[in-house]
Amino acid sequence: VGCTTGDLSNTEEGEFSLEVFKMSKEISFGFQTQLMNLE
Repeated sequence: VGCTTGDLSNTEEGEFSLEVFKMSKEISFGFQTQLMNLE
């Protein structure tokens, strides 16, 4: 049981960090476009 729970939590953590990574990329990209629009 311990192994299964560990695998599950690892998968959830991986998906979560992937979401955060995508979000941070979108945010930084949107921030760059805003800066370009200001110029």
